[in-house]
Amino acid sequence: MLAMQPANSGYKLAMQSFADCHVSIQIIQHRFYYVTKDELRAELERQAQRFTNIYGGEITTYAAEREPERKPWRKKPTVLDQVFQQEVQKLEQAKRADCDGAITPPA
Repeated sequence: MLAMQPANSGYKLAMQSFADCHVSIQIIQHRFYYVTKDELRAELERQAQRFTNIYGGEITTYAAEREPERKPWRKKPTVLDQVFQQEVQKLEQAKRADCDGAITPPA
């Protein structure tokens, strides 16, 4: 088969490899091309139609998952926070005891 090729087949091979390189360079150049949402939707729709028409494939679409509800951030109390809260409760109890003694009329 190689003997039947014309003498300039090396040139054609070089041109073909140049064309392949040129295509790959174009692909590399377009790698960072940003598309809008509408363009992306149109491209996905085109690919879906091509898949169903040419390959006879079946496309299943799923609903998007719901985002989890964010719970309010709560600080986990440290040991110092717990001790401080206990001291505040003790002071409140002592204050209530003093107030209760002052309100009670003498018998």
